Amino acid sequence: MSKRRKAFVVILALSALAATTRPVFAQAVQPEPVLVLNSQWNLAYAKSACKSAEIWYRSVGKTAEKLGCENFASCPKMLAAVKACRARGAVAALRDFEQRLTGALTADPGCRGIEVVRYSGPGDAVYEKFARLRHSADFWTLSVDFSPGVAKQSWRLQQRTKSASGDDEPQAIVSQACALMLGRGAKAD
Repeated sequence: MSKRRKAFVVILALSALAATTRPVFAQAVQPEPVLVLNSQWNLAYAKSACKSAEIWYRSVGKTAEKLGCENFASCPKMLAAVKACRARGAVAALRDFEQRLTGALTADPGCRGIEVVRYSGPGDAVYEKFARLRHSADFWTLSVDFSPGVAKQSWRLQQRTKSASGDDEPQAIVSQACALMLGRGAKAD
């Protein structure tokens, strides 16, 4: 092949490549948001819910069971809490719920790019090490007013001035949290 022909082929190849590619512009890399499971709050609330359920059972629950739980407005929820607390305890029930939350987050394609860390209270070495590596603006805190034995849990997600809350099952909590954290149309409170 002649030099002239080779030059022509190279020019054609470069023209074709230029026509099929888009220019790449430098973009600022947004840090991944961090979902902080506020296990300290969640556990304190779960323990309190178990204590309250046990007190309710001793004062009202036995009678409610005898007369029919459906005759007492608080009975279904409180009796479920009593049974769950007695069967597994507040800690195990909460850990199971938090595992369902993190499992739902991992499985939800709308949550890609979100990191999760658990906060267990002052002196939590894992959390503190993680927090030193990230800017505080990246953190969103999820607190759950956890009541063992109940499918839907009261929750609140906060980041500085943004927040959302609800009363939902794990998958719905995760979907709403991810949408807000990633700016995909979720409404803040």
